[in-house]
Amino acid sequence: MAESTPYQTLQQLPGVKELKTNLTEQLVQQIYQVFYATLKGAIAEDKVFEELLEKLTANFSQSINSEIKAKQSIQKIEYLLVALLEEVKVNYVENLSEEDIEQILEQKRVLQAKSSSPVQVLPKR
Repeated sequence: MAESTPYQTLQQLPGVKELKTNLTEQLVQQIYQVFYATLKGAIAEDKVFEELLEKLTANFSQSINSEIKAKQSIQKIEYLLVALLEEVKVNYVENLSEEDIEQILEQKRVLQAKSSSPVQVLPKR
């Protein structure tokens, strides 16, 4: 249809594209209004549905609030962990000099040498 000559000619007339858009918007608005009126009528007539909808809304609100609080808690924990790691870095890691590192490595080598040497059993006296 979009390739037919009469359709292409119609599309070139002023206001045809806007007419198409306006008709679509009006149709959507009318469908929404009918749906809303039907739903509103169903709620007004059905007390059980109304109660269930209220419970659903309340539970949904509570769930959202819990998720928000949980997210805030996680963010606070992450913040505190980062702060702790920064303190460790500033107070311990950055203060180590090259000599300190060499001394630690030498102590490690000595401990490894002691642990790898065979255990000698001393004679009884």
